[in-house]
Amino acid sequence: MFRLNSKRVFPSEEEKLLHRRRLRASNQRAHVARRRETIERLSRQVDALAYETSRLEGKRESLSVTHRYLNDHRSVKTVHEYLRVFQHGYKTSLDKEATIQERFLRSIMRDDLRYFHLIGVDKLLHVFRVYCASHSNFSMCFLRCNVIQNDDDGLVACHVTMMVSQRITRTTLSMYFPHILHDEVLVQALIGRQIDLPTTSIFGFDEDGLVSSYTASMDFVGAYMRLLADLETVARLVGGNMYHPSKLQSLS
Repeated sequence: MFRLNSKRVFPSEEEKLLHRRRLRASNQRAHVARRRETIERLSRQVDALAYETSRLEGKRESLSVTHRYLNDHRSVKTVHEYLRVFQHGYKTSLDKEATIQERFLRSIMRDDLRYFHLIGVDKLLHVFRVYCASHSNFSMCFLRCNVIQNDDDGLVACHVTMMVSQRITRTTLSMYFPHILHDEVLVQALIGRQIDLPTTSIFGFDEDGLVSSYTASMDFVGAYMRLLADLETVARLVGGNMYHPSKLQSLS
């Protein structure tokens, strides 16, 4: 008789070997089953973690988008309110309304506002006063607004496209185009004409939602070409214009 262990006695060596093979096969099947179960359990855990990660990333992105949306929405709302308040220019002749406009401007802009190379809301107010006082029938018509967020600091800038309309007067020509006053034919061709100037304004916002910088550019060439239809005359007219804020700042 042969013994495999103290509890099992085999009649022959062959029986013992056969039992060992069966036992080994059974152990292997059990091992494979346990391994498969472990793999399946780990796969379920990985899937659950992947789902949770995706959910959290989605939530984070949603919060980020919501934050950007709220910032963007507030900035766009500020821009629209600015265009509404100043749709017909700065009411310098109406003291009460001008005071309301000035208070509004100071409420949405930093005291150290950057306006081209000028610093301060007062500089912008002065230039705006001079500009509106020298143009009649002034109006701004909103066209579109693109919101751009800086990847580095998250600050928002609104690029606003609008149409500025105004009537040309002799005062307009005297202040902004003094170099063509000797050309009475051109002067008479311009006085009384309504001109539509495609304008792009950029409002830069700080982390508190206040306007920290403001710039604007007007397409004078295109606008005057539509009036005069002569490139040489337009080049002569626009080439010596006094519209830059640094030049307007010296005017009272």
